[in-house]
Amino acid sequence: MRNHLAEEVLDVEMLHIMKKYQASLKDKGNHLDGCVKLLTNTSTLIRIFRDKKPIKNTSDSRLKQLEDVATFFLDWERQVEDTDLTSSVKRKYLLSYECRDDIMSCIHGFLGLVEQTLTRDPTATITPAMINSDIIENMFCQVRATNNGSNTNPTLDDYGGIVNSIILGQNIVSVKSNAKSVDTVFTAKPLHFYTNQPLIKTTKNMPKLKNLMQYR
Repeated sequence: MRNHLAEEVLDVEMLHIMKKYQASLKDKGNHLDGCVKLLTNTSTLIRIFRDKKPIKNTSDSRLKQLEDVATFFLDWERQVEDTDLTSSVKRKYLLSYECRDDIMSCIHGFLGLVEQTLTRDPTATITPAMINSDIIENMFCQVRATNNGSNTNPTLDDYGGIVNSIILGQNIVSVKSNAKSVDTVFTAKPLHFYTNQPLIKTTKNMPKLKNLMQYR
């Protein structure tokens, strides 16, 4: 619900309304230049991540537009930080740190995904509107669910068995999520490991698992 509300106040329709309102103020509308610039970039961000047209190559113009949006937020932050204002006052001129971090992670994460995917498989396509983090969140939930839901800080040794259990025995995509299952396209392989000793039941006196196994 909050995501839909954010889209409604930051999308291209709100940009159009703001431009019309600014024009109605004539010379007095100059103080809205910053709002128009912000809405220009947020509407671009929303439009791209709602676009169902697939990205087929790294020369797609939408990727450059995302880089420009990221540059806008970085320049905004840099301009405020370069002032002589106190830290408390600077925070009032910026979006919250969490919001800025989420925006930059979203942009750079998507750009990295496109570059990595198309480099590995030039015939692949990526649809921005179908990208979300449900698969990752569901996997983290299943990792935490081990040990009766109290496994909040799993170690590297723990992850080997946990991830194999998820891959082999559970479905990473929840039926209640808005992420479509891609099992017919991509398949995950269990973690492979080698051991120089026979597999035996672990005991308190048994050496650490990382001394027996080498993941790859």
